[in-house]
Order: sequence, then structure tokens, then C-alpha cells
Amino acid sequence: ATEADLAAVLVGARATLDAAGCHLVGGHTCEGAELAVGFAITGRVHGRSPSKDDGDDAHPVASPATEHHEDHHASSSSSSSSPPTPTTTPRWGGLAKGGLRAGDALILTKPLGTGCVFAADMRAQAPYATVRAALDSMLASNRPAADVLGASACSACTDVTGFGLLGHLAEMARASNGASIALDLDAVPVLPGAADLARRGLVSSLHPDNLNARRAVSNHEAVATDARYALLFDPQTAGGLLAAVRPDRAAEAVAALRDAGYARAAQIGVVVSAGDAQDFPAVVEVRTSSSTESSSSSSSTSTC
Repeated sequence: ATEADLAAVLVGARATLDAAGCHLVGGHTCEGAELAVGFAITGRVHGRSPSKDDGDDAHPVASPATEHHEDHHASSSSSSSSPPTPTTTPRWGGLAKGGLRAGDALILTKPLGTGCVFAADMRAQAPYATVRAALDSMLASNRPAADVLGASACSACTDVTGFGLLGHLAEMARASNGASIALDLDAVPVLPGAADLARRGLVSSLHPDNLNARRAVSNHEAVATDARYALLFDPQTAGGLLAAVRPDRAAEAVAALRDAGYARAAQIGVVVSAGDAQDFPAVVEVRTSSSTESSSSSSSTSTC
């Protein structure tokens, strides 16, 4: 890499960091076989996150589409809209990983699949449209989504990164002193083409380790052959947020997230129970329409 390459990387980094209200204060360079860049982020949480004891008026759902990113970056030719871009300071405090409550709706802000997509891309087996969709998703900042969730009676939240959705969901359950969760596989958003890549065995090198989280899945054998199930263990780069929101606010929160630019945001499950020692650290049932129909069919057969 040349000094011009380094300058271009830093210009792009500064543009992104400045938009997030983050200052680049130093760094160093080193030599390597490939061009790489990384940042160590240090900060403080101001204020507090909404509490489960706060009243309805304390959690107005506000879309940052009109409040937090009036300035938009130019869209690429393959994308119909800009990634969500924050420009102002949020009004909420931190969103904690623990705090799941029985009845909470689970919301995911971005589709899964970046691990599979780029594992396939390294083998020149990923279609351009699939890679482009993954890049567009990765370029979307989580800041506007956090603004929405922070104003939506959110009881717990984490980002979905290297441990995959199930790994990070298990972390939330552990931090909540154990939880039982029903996950709707049909509702989980995935990148276009990602399930097909997973079906072909094109997965990240981190995928085998992430499969350890299957110990939390109560019906693993029933869904193990579904390619979408494999994506629950897919390590994400610049993945979305996984949040627990009070059930009467879930639809409103999803609508606000979509208005803010997260077109694939969806409710993907529900917290059945929380804080129960018998569920520690986590019990997850992965439900699908096919598994439900199979279960109903088996029940009918045994009844006859």
C-alpha cells in the first residue's frame, strides 16, 4: 500500500467517525502482507437507559429518520437509499445486555449472513448482488437504530457480531440470570443468497466454534437441516442490534426502525420467561412453519 492509500483510508475513517461524534486522536502504522485498518474505541455512557419501571410517557418512539440524520451520503448505483447515518447526540443512556423480561419481543435490526457471504467471496463463489447487499448492510451505522430502541422501552440490547445471533442471544440470557426464548426462524431476516451459500457449506472459519451455542437450543435436531438455522451461528461483521422491547411497543419500534433506514428490521421471537434458575444460562426453541406443521401432524397421528 502507498501513502496515497493510507490517506484515502484515513479520509474515509474520519468521515465515518466524525458523523458518529467520535474523535480520531492518534495511531500508528506497521507493515503486513495485506492492507488492514482497525480502531480501538474508548468512551463513556451518559445518562441512563430507559427502565422497566418508567411509565409510557418516558419512552416515546421517535424515528431518527427525521431527527438524527438530515445529511445523507450519496447512494451507490446499486442501492436505492443511503445507509442510516447519525449526526447528533442521542437522548438516551446506555442499553444493557441483561434485563430480559418475560413477554418481551426480540427485534433484530439487520439481516444475517455476512460470514457466509465473504467466506464464499474468498472462494470466488459469491454472486455480485449478494456481496453488494452484504456491503450495503455493513455500511449502515447502528447509531440511529440505538436511538430508536433507546426510546422504545428497550429492556436489553446487544450487537450481533462474531459469536453469531444465537451466541449473543445466549449472552443476553446469561446476563438476565437465565431465560427461555422462542425464536421464529421464518421471521429472521437473512441476506439474499446467504441461505443458499450456507446450504452449500460455504461458511466462515469461525462457524464451527459458534456451533457450541447449539447446546442452548432445545430442539436442535428438529431444525438442524434447515440452511437458515445455520445462519443463526454465522459470525457477523458490522452486524445489527438484537433488542428486547416491551410487547406493546414492538410493532411501533419495528416501524420506526424501518423508517430510519433498516428495511429488514423485524421481530424474530419472544422471551417466554426470564430470571428463572432452571433456564440458566439459556433455553432457546427455534420454531419454523415446517416444524410446527410436523409437530401438529405427529400429534394427530398419535391421537388416532
